[in-house]
Amino acid sequence: MIISKKEVAHTAALSRLKLSEKEIEKFSRELTAILGYIGKLKELDTDKVEAGLKASGWENKVRPDKVLAFKDEKKILKNAPKTSTNFIEVKGVFK
Repeated sequence: MIISKKEVAHTAALSRLKLSEKEIEKFSRELTAILGYIGKLKELDTDKVEAGLKASGWENKVRPDKVLAFKDEKKILKNAPKTSTNFIEVKGVFK
């Protein structure tokens, strides 16, 4: 499968990424190569291979989330780049 420069540019625009023409060409080649490699992997006979989710045997160690009360709003707001009343202002994401 070939990923065209037009497809890369379209995907970049949807992702709000500004890519140069050189970067678009580079990503087009690289993505095409990656999909070509995946195509080769699909040719392998894996019928006798046992499914395994953990190749390394490692497991993630996570701690439970704890909700802690924090009453000093001024300390939090002091670190925000922009505030309004008792809120942190952020850039709008909807038009």
